[in-house]
Amino acid sequence: MEFDQTRDRLFAVGDLIDRGPESVKTLELLHQPWFFCCRGNHEATLLRFMRSPSNALKQRWISFGGDWFFQLASHEQQRLSQLIKHNTALAIDVLYEWGRVGIVHADVPLRSSWRQFIHQLQQAEDAAIETAIWSRERFQAVKPQQDVADVDIILVGHCIVDVPRYRNNLLFIDTGAFLRKEEPQRKLTLLELTPALLNR
Repeated sequence: MEFDQTRDRLFAVGDLIDRGPESVKTLELLHQPWFFCCRGNHEATLLRFMRSPSNALKQRWISFGGDWFFQLASHEQQRLSQLIKHNTALAIDVLYEWGRVGIVHADVPLRSSWRQFIHQLQQAEDAAIETAIWSRERFQAVKPQQDVADVDIILVGHCIVDVPRYRNNLLFIDTGAFLRKEEPQRKLTLLELTPALLNR
């Protein structure tokens, strides 16, 4: 991709872990000054387990890819937990000359503008955090929804799509690269942030 670490930035929509054999290596990207990542539900599950470990949560997490974590020494588990806690964002807000780009793992509340949503996250409002990490409401909505106000485009993961897909001004980009063994046509989606993204 001719990525230039001196001038380029890489934004990720979350779920760095549990999606293949290199969860620890992908988390090490969080040390890089050019890498910015939203917190996905998989990272949130790791943090929740470290706060309140339970066998039920452990088994649930293992069922969707968390077994690698329990093969690590406890000090390494602690290190990765702190790395996620301090180096992932609930949402990322990027302003270009051509427009504002929002990045979030899962969703934005239906009745919130982007500005309101960011404020709710800054206030640590539980409902907003839950939506940012877990919701599929907009993606699954049968009725057409309005654009999220105060932002030109929002890049979202969480919901697996065959090809990047718009729902109003949200663009879902998780094309399920981790499923390549079962579905060889799956691939990783990388987008350059340019005004072309606004042409829905």
